[in-house]
Amino acid sequence: MKKILILDADYDTGWESTALMIKQILKNSEVCISRVCENKFPTSLDYDGFIINGSWDSVYDNKAWIKKLVVLVRKIHNSGKPLFGICFGYQIIAYALGGTVVSAGSHYFGYSNFYLTKKGARDKLFIGLKKKFVCFET
Repeated sequence: MKKILILDADYDTGWESTALMIKQILKNSEVCISRVCENKFPTSLDYDGFIINGSWDSVYDNKAWIKKLVVLVRKIHNSGKPLFGICFGYQIIAYALGGTVVSAGSHYFGYSNFYLTKKGARDKLFIGLKKKFVCFET
């Protein structure tokens, strides 16, 4: 059984919590949640993979937990373990690894078609998905 850690950057709790939704989807894995948005960080990287979810905050917000998360993302990346970002999550990964994050100027909310590249189809993360799949985005 895979051991996954969700680095929860979402302030929502209860039924609106994306971390709890992700945990339910990954019911065949042991899933732990670390509320990084409340400055609660893991003490080790003893997990098979990591997920960072969305947040109302920006990667450029001057908040202690965001700065600490940047350092953690770099440690996870250097460990070679899988790291998956959702919305804010992929932005903080890009930022932590030297990328630039800019505002899109508008927001989109809904379902979109996604298409796996040849490389993506070989990635362990996407095993079992069809080349074309529908995903919710915001």
